[in-house]
Amino acid sequence: MHAAVSVLVTLALSASAACAQQPSSPDNPPAQTAPPASDQVAPSPDASGVYRAVPGIESPYLTSPAMATLPADADTSRPRIVRFTAVIGADGSVGKLSLLNPQGDALETAAAAAIQQSKFAPGTLNGNPVPVEVCVSVPFLRLRPPIPHLQPCIDPNGPSRSHLPPGTTPPHAIHFSNPEYSDEARKKKIQGVVLLSTLVNEQGDPTDVRVEKGLGYGLDENAMRAVSQYRFEPARDRDGKPVAIRIRIEVNFRLY
Repeated sequence: MHAAVSVLVTLALSASAACAQQPSSPDNPPAQTAPPASDQVAPSPDASGVYRAVPGIESPYLTSPAMATLPADADTSRPRIVRFTAVIGADGSVGKLSLLNPQGDALETAAAAAIQQSKFAPGTLNGNPVPVEVCVSVPFLRLRPPIPHLQPCIDPNGPSRSHLPPGTTPPHAIHFSNPEYSDEARKKKIQGVVLLSTLVNEQGDPTDVRVEKGLGYGLDENAMRAVSQYRFEPARDRDGKPVAIRIRIEVNFRLY
């Protein structure tokens, strides 16, 4: 039996940079965590039958990412992260692929091909595979291979958007560290999602990592240890200045 771990980064209820860095106190209580699963509305698909990666949905995850092939005429003189939304079907296939913020260069074509050639495990609802829309990025950076990664998916109608200061762009993970399955959890066949939150500071470093919903059996500690080693492209305000933003990170532990 093999262990697989996937990661989905999502925005939490965010405050401005000045507020986000203040420590908790009686006059400054910590932000409220997500409501218990029993209080949440059951996920429902859109008109085309596609779900979003919301609580109650086990998000798709990459099982075999393909590396992008750089065209000979590709401009690699500056760092670039190409981002898409993609529908991962109930069979794990890549369906509708939509480019975000297109610039019309050769890197976008290479990134799309890499995503289409990658293999995904499908998302599930109550253990049953369902089509789920995810956000995928392909980084073209000097120190990282150009392979797809799951990235934040911001719902423009959801609560996360309303809590971002106007004009603020969210942080994006540019370096991941894979958490390990604990021996105890593997023996007991524990699976599920560890929900963490972390403050991403102006330098893109995760600080104040907290467990909002855990699994126990050593998985919470392993998830926190891995997330502490992440690095992010920090959030930026409307003037392009880096700001601190608290985000949520789902670490999905599965056995197969």
